[in-house]
Amino acid sequence: MELIPKEELSASDRSFYESVTTRRSIRDFGEDPLSLAGLFKNLNQSYGIAGQIPIPGDSVDKTMLCVAFLGKPK
Repeated sequence: MELIPKEELSASDRSFYESVTTRRSIRDFGEDPLSLAGLFKNLNQSYGIAGQIPIPGDSVDKTMLCVAFLGKPK
């Protein structure tokens, strides 16, 4: 499956702070299923992709993610 290039996703006119502080949960979903492009945009913007690292000898760059850590390493 080929993903949509990040450059083709539309940018928001609102700041991240404004988006978070004014968000509301709505449970009245439409009849149409979410498109693959819509799903990709939602997941891409909500998970925290921080960048990519090229690995010598590998054809695919490794993705760096920002994720919450809720514990202490043992």
